Amino acid sequence: MDHTIHATDVPVTSKKDDGLNIGKYVNGLADFIQTCDTPLNISIQGDWGSGKTSFINMIMEQLDQNASNVKTIYLNTWLYSQFNTEDVIVYSILQALIDAIYENTPGANELSTEEKFNFITSKLGQYLILSGHMFLERYLGSYGHDEIVKKIRQFRHGECSEDILEALDYSNALQDFKAEFAKAVNNCLGITDEETEESGVRLAIFIDDLDRLNPAKAVEILEAFKNFMDCEHCVFILAVDYNIVTSGIQAKYGDNVTSEKGKSFFDKLIQLPFNVPVASYDIDGYLAPQLQAIWPDETDSADFTRLVYWSIGTNPRNMKRLMNSVRLLNAISEEPNKGDPLYHRILFASTCLQMRFPEAYDYIALADTADEVNVLFQDPDSPDYPIQQDAQDLHDFMLQIHQLFYPDSVKQPAFTPEDFSRLTDIMTCVSFTKT
Repeated sequence: MDHTIHATDVPVTSKKDDGLNIGKYVNGLADFIQTCDTPLNISIQGDWGSGKTSFINMIMEQLDQNASNVKTIYLNTWLYSQFNTEDVIVYSILQALIDAIYENTPGANELSTEEKFNFITSKLGQYLILSGHMFLERYLGSYGHDEIVKKIRQFRHGECSEDILEALDYSNALQDFKAEFAKAVNNCLGITDEETEESGVRLAIFIDDLDRLNPAKAVEILEAFKNFMDCEHCVFILAVDYNIVTSGIQAKYGDNVTSEKGKSFFDKLIQLPFNVPVASYDIDGYLAPQLQAIWPDETDSADFTRLVYWSIGTNPRNMKRLMNSVRLLNAISEEPNKGDPLYHRILFASTCLQMRFPEAYDYIALADTADEVNVLFQDPDSPDYPIQQDAQDLHDFMLQIHQLFYPDSVKQPAFTPEDFSRLTDIMTCVSFTKT
């Protein structure tokens, strides 16, 4: 594995760059997608920065390279939100999905613009007209079919002719749309008879970054996709945070919607929830090469791994930010003993403290004496404990810092004046990366 520093917030695109050792989870879910009954909807769940997109990228790579019965399609909803108003994002994403299916259909490159246009103005197009006139007007207008655009404008203003109104029967449009969508999927997969239909071919549709959208809009997109997520030969894989969905349902339908109803909506949509395995991330394996890139003589990453676990946790985005901060702080520090392993650990621990416990960081940095800091080793449940927020977690992390200075101590934890001075001197440097 390439052990160069990789602390940019760019998702991993290949298993060869998997620094968290989650290959068995990637392989397992990829195998499941390849063999499961269809239709099926899977959610990839996790907090922001927990690695959902990296996980999806590695699953897609595994399928593309090793699953001959699977075609993959990827849509990033956040990308479309950057260039569309909220009024048209749903229809833009539907358009992107339809386009992607046809781009993956054998012979699609031979289709003329007119043939593509005729597809959009079929039953699929009728559904989109009924769902979003503004979107379809933009879409069709890009093909230069002025007469169709004119009719859509008339439809929007109630001036549509009887023949168009008859064609756009709302009660039948959804069913027609689903039938046309299923036909498009079959064409994409080359399903032409019963034999190929039973061969296990399927279309894996990955929809990413739903939880980066306005929660109510994310729910609207899910509702639109729900109409055809029961299409045979399709596996939908949605990267979404469950809490965002429940929040979006309340935002859209009112606070009187209970969390139970939000869960019911999610459960009806998703048949397999999968949480990214943050608790199983190989933090030691992730940190070790980056620590050695900063401090070449640092061969034992156990202390650093422990500090991460007791502070910022295993969120990859937070760890990348931590390593970038440590690298910069080490470069600008005027510490005379940069080769000292204890200095490495104090700098690292101070950065963790600043990120996870900013109030405590300020308290220690402003302290005048060791006694002011040593009270943080006392009972965190006491009303006199100086930092009330996350007091128990802070107390536990302070014990980890104390162990760096006094690894063999069995006495009541306390800093000597000399060690207190060294701690606060290094913390002064860390303030440069404070947010």
